[in-house]
Amino acid sequence: VSFDGLIGAHDNAMSAPDGAIKGRLAYARELKITRGGVAVKTTLSSDRQDKIKELWEMIPVYLRHDAQKDDALIEFQSGGWLAAPNTPKDKIAAVRITRHGKPVTIVFDRARRVQLSPVPVKRGNGFNRILMVDLLDSGGASATMPASAVISYTISP
Repeated sequence: VSFDGLIGAHDNAMSAPDGAIKGRLAYARELKITRGGVAVKTTLSSDRQDKIKELWEMIPVYLRHDAQKDDALIEFQSGGWLAAPNTPKDKIAAVRITRHGKPVTIVFDRARRVQLSPVPVKRGNGFNRILMVDLLDSGGASATMPASAVISYTISP
């Protein structure tokens, strides 16, 4: 499955409020389902007109249903597995999410700077956090939007 589109002024600022994106920014996402899992590739292309401080791939993580006591365990792989911190962590090769004793692993195309959203958010009858993958690797320093930013990862049981 693949889809693409534009982010910015073309949609009355729905995708970029308050004129956050002035230039042309296009996205494309491709999902391939195989016996081994789901391969995801996201590409952002720009005309390099915009200065930005952050550029994240956002992956929602379902933590638990209202009636459940324990959240899913989220771990980052950097050498060994470690509990995911609430602050950015560099050189993360993979993320493992374990719910009900069953792990799902997200393996990145290369080591990445990754963090979790600050707090769980209630959506419907459950709680989520967002796995945030830094596409700039800039640590929040202002930069010109790259002509192209690409991330690939595989989600597998």
